[in-house]
Amino acid sequence: MAENESSGASNSMASLDKSLKHNSSDVGWKFAVLADPTNLYKLKCKFCMKVVSGGIYRMKQRITNIKGNVSSCSMCTEEAKDKCKVAIEEAKRKKQDKTSHELEKREEVYITPIDEEDYEDVEVGGSMKRPRVSGPMDRFISSINT
Repeated sequence: MAENESSGASNSMASLDKSLKHNSSDVGWKFAVLADPTNLYKLKCKFCMKVVSGGIYRMKQRITNIKGNVSSCSMCTEEAKDKCKVAIEEAKRKKQDKTSHELEKREEVYITPIDEEDYEDVEVGGSMKRPRVSGPMDRFISSINT
């Protein structure tokens, strides 16, 4: 009977351990677990067991000893520091690439200026109004307005 109780306790510990892990491939999750399964922004460092608020990015900053947002972990390994540093640098590079790509796409778009001579005033119900001129995007929203 006592054996069943201990196996039940180990099963609950195993399920609790699984609930503290986050389903992500981020390298930071190798060095941290959720301190509270209901709060994804409270993490516990696996090296020093300190609970940190702010998410996995902040935990990676803690492990790599990046000053400013969080205190440094003095117990982490050099391998962990290197892995987290590479992950942070890769994320910054991807963000810069995305931003530059978006700027290039915006520069490719050319909007033709509206020539005032193309409009002529029309009298509608006793007042002068300009007729609506269809633009290139109007075909996509015409079904909404009708």
